Amino acid sequence: IFSDLLLKDIQKNKENVPMETSQELNQSFMELKFKRKNGEISEEEYYKGLLKLTKRLLETLEEEDISKEDIKKQIPLIVLFISEQIEKLSGREG
Repeated sequence: IFSDLLLKDIQKNKENVPMETSQELNQSFMELKFKRKNGEISEEEYYKGLLKLTKRLLETLEEEDISKEDIKKQIPLIVLFISEQIEKLSGREG
């Protein structure tokens, strides 16, 4: 059920948002890091900014024309990220 909701949300966003380039995403990432390093944003703002950037990256990756070889390379990284985040979230929930 959750995956269906996530897919619907992503599809809705795809219609309204053009695919971003790696340069645009990297610029946003560098700006976030710069602002945090210079104390312009709090740790919480940095965290939430990183999450928003991750969402943008996911939307772009979903639209990317990617080879089967590259998909096979990406899957372990994605699985590791998801499993670690779910485990950490579970630990914070009590």
